[in-house]
Amino acid sequence: MNSKRSRSACPGLGAAASRRDFLRYGGGVAGASLLGAYWPRSAQAQSATTYDYYISTTGSDSNAGTLAAPWAITSLLAGNANQAKMAGKRVGVIAGTYEVMTLTGISSYPGSYSQAYLLVRGGSSAAPTVLASCNASGTYAPVGNSSGAWAVLDGQGTSSNNSQGQPLIGGIGSGYAYLTIDGFEIINAYYHPIAVGYETGGYSTISTRNAGISIQNNYIHTFTNSLGGANATGITLYATTGAVIQNNYITGISDTSNRATGIECWNTDNVMIQYNTLISTSNQQVGGIFIKNEGNYQNTVRFNHVDLTASGTSVSGSGGICIDLSGTSSNITSVYNNVVISDNPVFSYAISVDGWPNSVENQLWYNNTFVGIPGSSGVFFVRYGASATITHYNNIYAVHSVGFRGTFNTSGAGGGGTCALALSDYNCFQTVSLGLTANGTNNTPTLYTSLSTWTSALATATVGKDAHSLAANPLFVATGSGPLYYQLAVGSPCSGKGSTTGTSSGSTTDMGAWGNGATQIGSSFAPGGGSALPVPNSPTSLKVVS
Repeated sequence: MNSKRSRSACPGLGAAASRRDFLRYGGGVAGASLLGAYWPRSAQAQSATTYDYYISTTGSDSNAGTLAAPWAITSLLAGNANQAKMAGKRVGVIAGTYEVMTLTGISSYPGSYSQAYLLVRGGSSAAPTVLASCNASGTYAPVGNSSGAWAVLDGQGTSSNNSQGQPLIGGIGSGYAYLTIDGFEIINAYYHPIAVGYETGGYSTISTRNAGISIQNNYIHTFTNSLGGANATGITLYATTGAVIQNNYITGISDTSNRATGIECWNTDNVMIQYNTLISTSNQQVGGIFIKNEGNYQNTVRFNHVDLTASGTSVSGSGGICIDLSGTSSNITSVYNNVVISDNPVFSYAISVDGWPNSVENQLWYNNTFVGIPGSSGVFFVRYGASATITHYNNIYAVHSVGFRGTFNTSGAGGGGTCALALSDYNCFQTVSLGLTANGTNNTPTLYTSLSTWTSALATATVGKDAHSLAANPLFVATGSGPLYYQLAVGSPCSGKGSTTGTSSGSTTDMGAWGNGATQIGSSFAPGGGSALPVPNSPTSLKVVS
């Protein structure tokens, strides 16, 4: 069971929502006249006439699958005759609570971690399969809609009835590409609420990958795990290309092995993880977004809100964002416009792969807000790489006390010698404790406690050399909830002090996550809400913004 091995060192389908539809504490929408180019475009709008089949709590598999005669939830089980009919179709799951074990007549889950119990059969690029929450009239009704009614998948899972950790819903294998899971509340799953992809292995590169996967607009919470050495995760991708994980709210993970994360990706490329809210509720969740182990390259993490305050400082290997890199020098992994609150907002790696810590894939880190919690354990932002592979600008580091790796730690020889930073400028460090670790190692760094000594230590070839960076308290508004709390206050030294390109030729913008065009961070709905609408359907095309 590869996904249970120990870490070696990580010790839309509806019309676009208006701003008034968004709640305040699950995500945030900035006051702007337009949502802007970053907002996902609605590819197709759902209506009462666009679902091909329906499922209800009182349906029957022998029915026609119409709104008047819907199928039962058992239509999603392996071997069910309706499975083949759903491939490439739009299936509406009518609002109600689906107690999965009760409705499917099982006393224990029959499978293992390698295949989901409820299967969403894949479609094609021309006709993807869509499984979405809808109301009794057959209209798209995602979690958090104004009617207060949506489809709830209650896994009823426990350690005793799901001893092998079978995922609740998804699909793993060659028949599970081009699928969307949209708008559900998912509760009481065990180990993995959602798992999708081609193959579960993560300790060698898997070249065959499922395309066209979208997981969006779901509220995933109150799930558990007690499998030793396992990685309990709200959404798990295995061997995928071009997947989109967007506008999900994940919280309430209980994991006795203290290894849980909100989103985890294995063997993924060109994946877009955006507009998600991940909130820990105890130290049993150690991670926010992990893209881990072999075979990951050219992925993008943007506009997410990760709050691991409740995770505390006592668990080693925690991290808000942790990304392993297997790409070449022609690939770029991008992380921007995220708000991350954690003991370790950015961790260096989960598994040592593909030349780490001398990774040659390019890394782009800009306009993030990284916030510490009291009692730092020694690691705040750590990213290593080969010479001139990291571009780093407009980030805010809000932390009062730091440990042995300082506020920021990367690869570098010091004294003007080679380092991983191709560009570093227009950043704000509340505490200046900036570290260079000897190239090709993860040794204890040399720390520089002033911007002037740091600038002198950086490579001669590093663009900017933090000449426009600040040593200052960023001054957040400190009102509201979630990512809105971390907007810049009037008079903030970071207001208008960033650059859209990280160079003097760029236009003026704010430092931090709310600068450079951001209008929403985190999901557009919050638990217990009743007025929010989700992000629209996945874009038809995505690209890395650099």
